[in-house]
Amino acid sequence: SDIVNNLITTKEGYALDARQGEALDGKITELKKSVSDGKSAIASAITNEGVSTASDASFETMVENIGKIFGTVNYRNFRNR
Repeated sequence: SDIVNNLITTKEGYALDARQGEALDGKITELKKSVSDGKSAIASAITNEGVSTASDASFETMVENIGKIFGTVNYRNFRNR
C-alpha cells in the first residue's frame, strides 16, 4: 500500500500519512472559526435591527429572527425554497 503525505491525492489505494492528521485538524479549526465569525456577524446585524440574537444561536433561530425583522420568513419555509 502506498502512503501519501498530502491532502490532494485522489488516486484509489493510497493511505494518508498520519502527519496529515495535524493538517486536517488545522483546516477543521479554521472552518469552525470561519463559521463562528460569520454567525457572530449575522447575529450582530440581526440584533442591530432590533431582534436580540446570540452569536451562538442556531441557524434556525437566526432565520426565524430575520423573519421577525421582515415579518415573512420562518425556518421551515426558508429550508423548502
